[in-house]
Amino acid sequence: MVDVHEWSKATFGAQSPMRPILGIGEEIAEYFESLGGHAEETMDALADIGIFFMDFCGSTGVELIDKETDESASADTKLFAAYGYLCHIVLKTEQKIKGMDDPAKAKEALTSAANAFWSVFTSFVALNHKVDIRPEMQKTFDTIVAKRTNKSLKAASINSIPEPKDQGSMALETEKEGR
Repeated sequence: MVDVHEWSKATFGAQSPMRPILGIGEEIAEYFESLGGHAEETMDALADIGIFFMDFCGSTGVELIDKETDESASADTKLFAAYGYLCHIVLKTEQKIKGMDDPAKAKEALTSAANAFWSVFTSFVALNHKVDIRPEMQKTFDTIVAKRTNKSLKAASINSIPEPKDQGSMALETEKEGR
């Protein structure tokens, strides 16, 4: 698979691992919206989950062990649990709490959570959609994602929440406008 993270860095610059984690969540929502509709939309959402996940792994240095999980528990439950655990570890690592201030412990927990998610995700897709997601990810990346460039996208910094104007400046602007 093309190095999604290299493309992401070239397109968006350095980013927090929170961006691809949020992207996974957003694509999970698109996946559920696509069910019962066009199969292409479902595959696109699933491939995008994998693409965001590869970017996440690249941004954190996680190396994956590619294996599928057993199918004894509900695939939906396992997928949500694995995603939730991955988010938990990422957040605690960024906050440097609950033992995640130790870089070695954080890296071990992150690697474990990422491998669990990948295993559950690939098994979920194989079980529910009878497809290996890896070729679908490559196809989606090649035909859609890789065509995006830093010039064609206008991504804001992850921490770029507009500052509200203080009441004094708002009042001053209103007076200037004659209102």
